[in-house]
Amino acid sequence: MRRCWKRWAVSCGLAVGLTGIGYTQNAVALDYMAHLGSCEVDFNRDGRVDSVSFVLEGVADTDFVCSLDHTTRYAGTASQRIRLQRNAPQAGALRVTFWSHTSSNMPLRPNEAVRLRIAYRAQGFSNATYEIFASTEGLRTTMVAPTAQSTNGWQVAEVTLPARPDSSGAARVYINVRIAAQAGAAIGEIWLDEVRALSAGTMAHPTPLPNGLKLAISYLDKESDWLRVLHNYRWQLVVGAREHRLSGFRQTYPGTLYAAYAYFTGPVIHAWARHNDDIYNFDDVWNNRRHWLLRDRNNNLIFYDDTYYIDLGIPEVRQRARESLLDLIPRVGFPQYIFLDNLDVHVGPQRYAPPNYPTNDLWVQQVVSWFQQVGSAIRNAYGTRFLVNVAWSPGFFLRGVNGGQDAPGAAVIDYVGGFWIEHAFCFGYNATATNQPRNYTLPYGSVHEVNNWRAWTLRDEIRIATEYPDKIVVINPSFDWEQPNFRQKLRFSIALTLAIQHANTYISLDPRHPRRIHPEGYIPPELLIPLGNPVGPMQFVQGNLLEGGLIVRQYQYGVVVVNPMHDRTYTYTVPIRGYNWDRQIVDAGTQIQLPPHTGMVFYAAPEMRIAIRASRQSVRPGEEVSYKVEYFNDGLAAAQNVQIRVPLPEGMQLIGSVPAATVEGRELVWTIPNVAAGERGVLSFRVRVQ
Repeated sequence: MRRCWKRWAVSCGLAVGLTGIGYTQNAVALDYMAHLGSCEVDFNRDGRVDSVSFVLEGVADTDFVCSLDHTTRYAGTASQRIRLQRNAPQAGALRVTFWSHTSSNMPLRPNEAVRLRIAYRAQGFSNATYEIFASTEGLRTTMVAPTAQSTNGWQVAEVTLPARPDSSGAARVYINVRIAAQAGAAIGEIWLDEVRALSAGTMAHPTPLPNGLKLAISYLDKESDWLRVLHNYRWQLVVGAREHRLSGFRQTYPGTLYAAYAYFTGPVIHAWARHNDDIYNFDDVWNNRRHWLLRDRNNNLIFYDDTYYIDLGIPEVRQRARESLLDLIPRVGFPQYIFLDNLDVHVGPQRYAPPNYPTNDLWVQQVVSWFQQVGSAIRNAYGTRFLVNVAWSPGFFLRGVNGGQDAPGAAVIDYVGGFWIEHAFCFGYNATATNQPRNYTLPYGSVHEVNNWRAWTLRDEIRIATEYPDKIVVINPSFDWEQPNFRQKLRFSIALTLAIQHANTYISLDPRHPRRIHPEGYIPPELLIPLGNPVGPMQFVQGNLLEGGLIVRQYQYGVVVVNPMHDRTYTYTVPIRGYNWDRQIVDAGTQIQLPPHTGMVFYAAPEMRIAIRASRQSVRPGEEVSYKVEYFNDGLAAAQNVQIRVPLPEGMQLIGSVPAATVEGRELVWTIPNVAAGERGVLSFRVRVQ
């Protein structure tokens, strides 16, 4: 199946945006390439913004005090503060270097003009100077000449230089800040922020999905080429990224939500997790506080997924989690959410049976108390809430569980900003014989009552995904894609997500194989179906939410139909002439059979193809270049009131356009009243590079 909703051919650094054809396509300048130039993240707690070089030249570490300053900042949440206080018989200096980081998919072209920018603030320099200069292979350009002058507030220094290739052929650029101390007593203070490298070659930006869904991705910390990952699709929620990946994508993708990772049930044994993923500090717990660890019925320590379970009922345990999170949140740039992994609410008699929790309810009481103490602390201090992995029990946070009482988690819902439903709708591992969706009302396993919050049914997954529309929800199905039913269950999961989505719904597909197969994230063509936006809520046909039934939801350009039941087959009459999953045309009035756990879509949408081509690939200041913007409607329906938007990068001056475009800020905008199915057209404009 081909990707039928959009194709790109972008050259010479421009992006095209479309609106008014059933989905919104935003064009955002990809203008940020310097490692952590926003100066907001100090993941390793050394006072120095991560992934930036600090080189001592004849001075000692103690001569400079470095910290992230959350009070004095140019933008964002913090700046890099460097305070010089030294008394030594010889001169010396500290050099701070920011370097460009471009994707292997989007490298700087040799000798491409790059605009470098840095915000700085200095005060109190005595017997010392600071300077700022840009550099590339064999070239150095002054941005701020050596001076001891106070700036009286923030200043911005800018310069343009060609990105020259080094001996390996890679083109890179650098911004350097050098603080030089003369012999004797020397003092001074400088703040650095918003270090940027603007390149026309990285302006092309992908668009959101054409059906209202948003994309979430986890494990970004394992991907070295994060710009390529984020550039390929519009990821709108990123979970668990570390170090230089954190604020790099924030500046490039300002609408992207971020959730820092933390492990709920105990200390993680890996060294890289200390004080970050591990909010209990394994080293200290193992060496000094082993009595904090939870033991099972046989008096053995409970070990699961590289983690020792911890006794949440111990007040000092909650205090440790509270202190760790209050420390972590500012170090990673004040994320909106803490992703709380492994919210295990099932340690009782049917599982580990720890002697101090003879009933599962006693354990659940400690889970709720943990949320009340730790969740309230981070919410009150920073406004941060938990994005909770509810794989153990989606029903834990439900109100009025299937006509009964509230589940225990409903009491702490104010500290929860959203739900990550791991293994939602479909559960697949390599070790299983098949990809298995949940039953709609029959509980998973034999120990849970049908209407208990612990039942773990498909119904409860749908409820937690729909009944808190003010909170984000991530649908995260897992698959073994070597199984013969993989494609059918994948489509079932996507169709059900489309049927139940609200404005805060995200999807993150999880084929359980090595990530090297899909290092950029798994985006099957089914996610790119151009349904437009949903029209009205989902509806149950021949049933209801509590008992189940056929689910139908109307979209602007089609309809989604899902059979969530495990024991019934439904007949459905297709209401429109349109494409199905496989881009085969199905006539209106056709009757189809939906076996158990099956989802289908039918759509007839305008589908615009866009290409922008430049008359030349490389231009220098003062030269002109012309562009052609070609568009083509490849869908079954006409596109009405199509807006084509082309942002002009900084440093480009518009000369003219045909037909004449409206200029809105730095964007050229053409509005085309109607583009019939199969119709194509061409727009053009000319610019001068300043």
